[in-house]
Amino acid sequence: MTEALKMYPSGFLGSATVAQTEPMSAISTARQLFNKGMHPQVSRYVANAEVNELWAAVNAGTPEFREFAFRERVLKAALAAFGTTRLVDWVGSQIDSPYHSDYHRRWIDETLAFVYGGVRRSLSENNWRVLLTTSQTPVKAERFSRVAKHYLLGEKLRTAPHQEPYRGDVTIVDFIAEWCARDGGFKDMLSQLNNLLGRS
Repeated sequence: MTEALKMYPSGFLGSATVAQTEPMSAISTARQLFNKGMHPQVSRYVANAEVNELWAAVNAGTPEFREFAFRERVLKAALAAFGTTRLVDWVGSQIDSPYHSDYHRRWIDETLAFVYGGVRRSLSENNWRVLLTTSQTPVKAERFSRVAKHYLLGEKLRTAPHQEPYRGDVTIVDFIAEWCARDGGFKDMLSQLNNLLGRS
């Protein structure tokens, strides 16, 4: 089941029913333009308020970051953030974003490879934050890349050592559980949620 999705500052689609931040003021927009080395897109979209608050707590180094209650809040925010029941529906819906670009496709591919293949990310969370908020040429392509078809639909990749199982019915709950089970997966998930749905 898919609920109403909305555009986030990163250009990704996510839940429209979670609490949102206030729109950015002209001063915030100017600050964003002058603080980034690349040409960021000026977003009129608001961010996921809970993800923003959680990421701010991590950056501030507050003691609550290490407590179980904080981790529980992160998991609840993650479960509500995607706006779909199945992972394949969320991935497939991203092509409908007017800002869908090669960077968005690469982020999805890299995340699936990390979660299901244990492949370390080639770019840091900070690099992804800059790339996803930089003006790009939108691309229209197939709904799923070869890598996404490999990890979600079980299609064989010539470069892969083995065939992955079919995961077309994997729920967001199961995806998040797999993500958190990876070494460093919990922190990766939180930082990437900020890249996807936060104000960046």
